[in-house]
This record gives sequence, structure tokens and C-alpha cells, in this order.
Amino acid sequence: MRPVTLNLNGIKDPQVAAALMEVQRASQDTLQSDSSSPGAAMATVPFPPDSSFGPNTFAYFSQTGANIRMAFAALTAFGQSLIAATNLAGLLSIIGIVPVANGGTGDSGTAWTTYTPTITAGSGAFTTVSATGRYKIIGKTVFLQISVTDTANGSAASYVIATLPVNAAATNSYVLGGFNEFTGFLVAGNIQTGGSGQVNIFKYDATFPLTSGQSLSISGVYESV
Repeated sequence: MRPVTLNLNGIKDPQVAAALMEVQRASQDTLQSDSSSPGAAMATVPFPPDSSFGPNTFAYFSQTGANIRMAFAALTAFGQSLIAATNLAGLLSIIGIVPVANGGTGDSGTAWTTYTPTITAGSGAFTTVSATGRYKIIGKTVFLQISVTDTANGSAASYVIATLPVNAAATNSYVLGGFNEFTGFLVAGNIQTGGSGQVNIFKYDATFPLTSGQSLSISGVYESV
């Protein structure tokens, strides 16, 4: 029997790394023989009494590097989480999400999501207009980026309206910032109070921010419903 040795390289979350160090220390302090799992180290992990795992649950760690599985809860004060690792060859890969309720972000490191905003004008109408959008949601915080291309302006005027990926919280208004990619002048986007599902985009002087052949980009953060 031998203590568990964990490779902590590449683990960015300091709380996850601290929890794994607790597992490693536990395995060094408490090793027991286990005929059902030859060649594997077994450490006693202090699960909380009210957890589904029960107190003094045994956690097994394969020394082969294949089909490693580990589950633990509340090893340190950061709260409860589930961490699993499977089908590796020599390295322990961690999939760990600390829920928002436990002080984490709830984010698993996924990429931004693309969507297609619907574009209209405060008055008049575009002849040809297109847009792309990207967003990332962590909890109720939405990170947003929108690009709008005015191919043929038609009678569009006043301000540009772009739909949001999710409605904004009703209690506040939000301001996004950007620029006209053709002229370089600044633009601002306003998400109004009342749970708006759109952002109104103006030139810095409150005039219309585009003409035919121009495009703009805007980005920012707002709270979702």
C-alpha cells in the first residue's frame, strides 16, 4: 500500500487544489488494506454526516491511471462540490464546478454562445442589415458582444435596436460601449429598465450611429432576469 500522489499541475481553482491536497494528506495519514482492490490506496475521507455519502466514507484511488474515479464533499471550508476524473493515463483531470450557492461562479469554463440579434431602427427601416452576437452567462451576469452591419440603410433613423440573448433584470438600466468600425467614433448602447429584451444603440452625440456600408461593434455586461 502507498499514499495517493495527485498531479495538481494545471488546476486553476485554488479551492479545488486545496481540497485535493486534503485528499492526499488523508491518504498519507490513513491507509488500510483492501483485498477487493489490490494495489490501490484507500484513504478515509471526512464527509459531512448529513451528506449522501455518509461519514468516514472510503475513497479509492487506482494506481494504474485508468478509470480513476473520485467523489468527495466538504473537504475544506469552501463548501460542497463533486469532482470526478475518468479514463486517464497518468494524470488526474478535474471536472469541478462550485455552485453559486456555495460561493462559486457555477461556470465550467465553456466557450461563449453565438446568437443572431434581430436588428431594427428607432424609426424608419433598414433595406439590408445583418448582425452577429456572442454572450456568456455566469449566474445572472451576462457578458455580451454584438456586431451590426448596415449594408443598405434605407430609411432607418434615430437609433439601432438589437435584441438581447436573455432579458435584462427589471430593476436597473445598463450601458454598453463600442465604436463605428468605419469612422472610429464612439457608440453607446442603453438597456432600459423594466426587463428590456433589447439594447438601443446611439452615436456618442445621440444621433443615428450608422450609414450604408458601415458597421459597429458594441459590448458590455448586464444582469439577467
